[in-house]
Amino acid sequence: MLTARFVGESRECEILINTTHSCNLRCRYCFVEGGLKGLGESGPAVMGRETQEACVSFLEAYCRSFERVTLHFYGGEPFLNFEAVKYISERAVVSLGNNSVLRFAVTTNGTLINGDIAAFLDSFGFSVLVSCDGPPRVHDMMRLDADGRPTSQRVLETIRVLRSYGRIQLGLSAVIHKDNRLSAAYRYLKSLSPAFIKAEYVRTGPDDSMGLDEEDAERYLEDLGYIADDTIERLLQGRQALDYRFNSRVLQMWRGTRRRVFCGAGSSVLGIAADGDIYPCTLLIGDGDCRLGNVRDGLSMEAVERFRQWHSFGGKASCRDCPDRYYCGGGCAAMWKMKGRGFCEYIRSEIRLAEYIYGRLSETRPEALSLMVSREFHDRLAEMINAELKGIRE
Repeated sequence: MLTARFVGESRECEILINTTHSCNLRCRYCFVEGGLKGLGESGPAVMGRETQEACVSFLEAYCRSFERVTLHFYGGEPFLNFEAVKYISERAVVSLGNNSVLRFAVTTNGTLINGDIAAFLDSFGFSVLVSCDGPPRVHDMMRLDADGRPTSQRVLETIRVLRSYGRIQLGLSAVIHKDNRLSAAYRYLKSLSPAFIKAEYVRTGPDDSMGLDEEDAERYLEDLGYIADDTIERLLQGRQALDYRFNSRVLQMWRGTRRRVFCGAGSSVLGIAADGDIYPCTLLIGDGDCRLGNVRDGLSMEAVERFRQWHSFGGKASCRDCPDRYYCGGGCAAMWKMKGRGFCEYIRSEIRLAEYIYGRLSETRPEALSLMVSREFHDRLAEMINAELKGIRE
């Protein structure tokens, strides 16, 4: 049952850094206009050294109060500007490493990673999310390079290489569209033995031909149930979920908390463009209404407050009386900008399935829920339970 307590300010933050807005691929469903996202003419497509230095200074000031900090490199394709990834990471270790637990992540199309880059990622213990839509036939249907050539073999080789390193946490990401069913993509990515999977429906406007029609949407929602069952099975076996989409809401139910916003965008989550402009997240980079400041002179608190008011469920009239508002928090700001209420059905289905997962586990093995926090937390909890049971038996 929900209590009157609300989720407070996070002790961890994630800063998403676009090292470039350019991309070496021309994916058919790309929602950022060939990677430039309208920013190629108005500002630099690649983050230069002066902006990198200003970015590090901003990070040092902004992130110092957080206990855990994740620097997540984005694009475009971030490895078109590997020098920026390397420079910012190395500087951040010096400026932030003594004050916070510092983690590194990158989202990549997986076509540019060579031995030197892989060794660097391993040395910093990167979480690497590689785009792989499914088997080569499915992947190559959409994910082509600038010359129109398929990319699946390059991506599969990258996955093989990254799996050979001990400190890299490999994730795989698929875009679900009319010709790529969620359950099929999930099963294929699972067969590649990643640490985690992200498989979401295509980000398109309501009239785009790549979007899911009514029949596609019905199958997608059905397949969410398949992932929920796989999540339960894994947790009961003492393994973490591969797909994290249910975690935060299940943990909400376990803790009995409410949320006023969908995520920490604009506070514990920020996106930094290649020219140093700051946005609530990387998906909103280029949206002038959402610009919050620049790394050279910091955030505009007026802009931050304006965004956060709109981002909460209280800022959207259609959300204020929704029975799921305390589990949804008003929805993803980027998806609202693109689809309006067009994604609410998907969110409601995820909430219902989170309730299903929580109900099953709380009745049979509630300690398994701790795997949705972390493996370390689960192991500590298991030790405490075993010690308590031992004391009772003695």
